[in-house]
Amino acid sequence: MKFRQADKDVIAGIILLAISLALYSHILQIRWGHQQFLYSAMMLPMVSNVMFSFLSAVLIVKGVLKGGRPRREWIDVIKNGVLSKKFRTVTTAMVSIGVLIFVAMPLIGFWASGAIFMLGALLFYVRAFNPIVSILVTAATLGSLYGLFVMLLGFRIS
Repeated sequence: MKFRQADKDVIAGIILLAISLALYSHILQIRWGHQQFLYSAMMLPMVSNVMFSFLSAVLIVKGVLKGGRPRREWIDVIKNGVLSKKFRTVTTAMVSIGVLIFVAMPLIGFWASGAIFMLGALLFYVRAFNPIVSILVTAATLGSLYGLFVMLLGFRIS
């Protein structure tokens, strides 16, 4: 199925508006402290997200005015896209990065989780090297990063 530009505008606007609405829940968790809204840490994210929401709505309206509208065929296209190998590959990469950031780093630290993640990416995602070369590349990369940031520049990375 070929999408017209008006259909693409409506689809993109709906997705962007959903992201914008999800961001409000995170922005509202920012503490103001004893400051006024204008001087608080919440001001810039809130103003940015209001603009993001407004522009997403404008994109939806623009698409609808040009003849774009939700169609049943979109569901089939989305299903086929979700079932594709490319989608699964991208989703796997995004989930593994999320696990690295939100689970592995707080539990075992940056260096160990970085080594596991890089080795896993080289072995299962890139697949350009044999396992021994992957281990050596991981060790050399993390050793170089450690030497540069911890020993030379004096950063403390747990």
